[in-house]
Amino acid sequence: MGGAPDSGFTPSESDARSQLELLQAMLKGTPDAVYTKDLEGRYLWINPAGAQMLGVPEAAVVGKTDLELFDTAEEGRNTYVRDRDILAKGETVTYEAADGPVGRSRVWLTTKGCLRNSKGEVFGIFGISRDITERKRAEQQLRLNEERLRLCLEAAQLATFDWDLRAGAITWSQNCEGVLGVAGSVLNRRPDAFFKKVHPEDQEALARTISQAMKAPGDQVLEFRLDVANGSPRWVRGQGRVLWHEGKPVRALGVVMDVSGQKLAEEELRRNAVFQHQLVGIVSHDIRSPVSAIIGWAHLLRGDSTEEEVQDGAQRILRSAARIERLTKKLLDLTEARLGRGIPVLFQRVNIHEVAERIVDEVRAGHPERSITLDTSGDGDGLWDGDRLGQVMSNLLENALKYSPPGTPVRMSVHGDGRWVELRVHNAGKPIDPGLLPEIFEPFRRGEQKPGAPRSLGLGLYIVRELVESHGGVIEAHSTEEAGTTFTVRLPQLEADQLR
Repeated sequence: MGGAPDSGFTPSESDARSQLELLQAMLKGTPDAVYTKDLEGRYLWINPAGAQMLGVPEAAVVGKTDLELFDTAEEGRNTYVRDRDILAKGETVTYEAADGPVGRSRVWLTTKGCLRNSKGEVFGIFGISRDITERKRAEQQLRLNEERLRLCLEAAQLATFDWDLRAGAITWSQNCEGVLGVAGSVLNRRPDAFFKKVHPEDQEALARTISQAMKAPGDQVLEFRLDVANGSPRWVRGQGRVLWHEGKPVRALGVVMDVSGQKLAEEELRRNAVFQHQLVGIVSHDIRSPVSAIIGWAHLLRGDSTEEEVQDGAQRILRSAARIERLTKKLLDLTEARLGRGIPVLFQRVNIHEVAERIVDEVRAGHPERSITLDTSGDGDGLWDGDRLGQVMSNLLENALKYSPPGTPVRMSVHGDGRWVELRVHNAGKPIDPGLLPEIFEPFRRGEQKPGAPRSLGLGLYIVRELVESHGGVIEAHSTEEAGTTFTVRLPQLEADQLR
């Protein structure tokens, strides 16, 4: 009977044989250690990578237990106990474990489970172990680098941001609250949560800079203010870079830092420079003018002069000297205030009504042609510096006389209720320019002066404010065409125990 010789295998047996050979080739070629053990922990089979893991030839592994194969008894016992636990529970587990001496140890990611026959009975255990030593080292190095970066950011007071432009999400570093004064839980949202914290006056410029960065590669540096809870806005300086992919911006990374202290220092330097310039102007113009008058009249009096000319010259000299004295006092007060020490005050028990009466009498004597009225009421006793309060009243009255029409009265009132004293000085006439009113208490700010009036330095109201604040008080100015101009001072009537 003819035909093809019988191979000895049916097609199903041939397929099974091929699959088994394929499986064995895969297990031998994989870099992972693969092995099986019986119920007593003896190795039934192991691939080359597994034998290399144990450091012995494949033939020397089969039939041995971990207690016999591991370098140390402790490692062998740990593996044996873990295998016993897996067999007892009948579950598959994955764990990490290290072996070998310190400095040369390896870290393995191992998955182990039970081997079962067709009836579901457990007859052994299988294991797959992968060497993850390099990965663990890389993870540890990454953690170290992250910790170094965190410490550097904290030391430099820098916060970082990562803006995923495609997802529209922005993430801030953990220290952003310490740097920016705003919690990361508030900012780690969509970008509009951050922009809401930007000071309204800076939002347009910030948006313009960001729009520009999205159009062309390159670093961007910008400064803006952030509104923070319970505090004045913080000045922030940021530097960022947009990352591009296939011609499109996909990510923005950057750092920000709080530069409020630097801004304050810069502003103080600017103010000091302006202050020095103003002082030079005062000395060169306002003081030189009366000094020149004194010298001129003194030379004139040395010659042949009539008695009337002598008297007139003496009066002019006295007025010029008095003007220099006033200027000098104002400059001394201004210097004390601008240097941050504040104008010195000496607290003692004073009746403010008596101080007001004395000052009004003095001002009336210097301006007999003007009507100056005084109204006092309530409790006038308190702890103040009487001379400095007189200076406040005198400056406010002189200011009211200077900026009011000649035929109009100037009124001052003082009322105390035992806790606060309210002092008001009112005059009629042209109101203060609304644009000048917010800065009226700053030095060298002057209202429109009457023709022929002596040039004013613009220091009087600044000194008044400093003196009022030195007493713990406040001063305000209101000025309209209908109501005229009123300066209102509120001073606490301090007790002795409040000054300790």
